[in-house]
Amino acid sequence: MSLRYRYVPWNYHETEQGNFDFSGGRDLEKFLAMAHDIGLLVILRPGPYICAEWEFVSRLLTIH
Repeated sequence: MSLRYRYVPWNYHETEQGNFDFSGGRDLEKFLAMAHDIGLLVILRPGPYICAEWEFVSRLLTIH
């Protein structure tokens, strides 16, 4: 059995204050179910700031 850590950035799921989006590629329940189906353990690490790399990625997402 393998273990994976997965960041869960708040700004990816809460694009507007108070409005959460867990649809499509943001579907955490589906992600966890798929991980379970293939025998992966997952530790979710939610937070408003996850690492410096996300700041750069989120800027790229707003460009497109």
